[in-house]
Amino acid sequence: MDYYLRCSDIHHFFDFKLILNFQFQFMGVGTIYYFKLNNKILFSYSKWNHINYDDIEIICESEAKKSCEQHGVIIYYLNSLDPINSRKSFSVSDSSLLFLESEGVNLLHENVSQYISNVPKWINDKIKLREVMSININYPNWKDILEVTIPKKWKVNILGLGD
Repeated sequence: MDYYLRCSDIHHFFDFKLILNFQFQFMGVGTIYYFKLNNKILFSYSKWNHINYDDIEIICESEAKKSCEQHGVIIYYLNSLDPINSRKSFSVSDSSLLFLESEGVNLLHENVSQYISNVPKWINDKIKLREVMSININYPNWKDILEVTIPKKWKVNILGLGD
């Protein structure tokens, strides 16, 4: 038997960890957790014990989707990679990047088509528009990435050397 939480059910729980445990046990491995932090939408396929959830609000998929409908609104994917060998954040250009276990040359050999069906269509659409940013929560100041704004105008310096 499948059990699902509706948005209205979430507001009746008092303990955030109780909600995560309920979802994790009954909804299976493919569960996507949606959060709101500082009016930014975050999502993840996992939950972690080393994050302080006091300032993070759990939301349902429909609320996350509605908050990100506008073009240009970035949604943040939370990953937990080794900070020594991985970046603090990066733009997600393909749905396979949501399932990284490590960063390295092995990314060139990934079969990317297998991951598309594991990601909701609206998130795949955001990925195609380059509106999904992955954040590594193993960095101590990972929340600072949420406040970074993308410049409207870029300054590019080009240096050429030749014969």
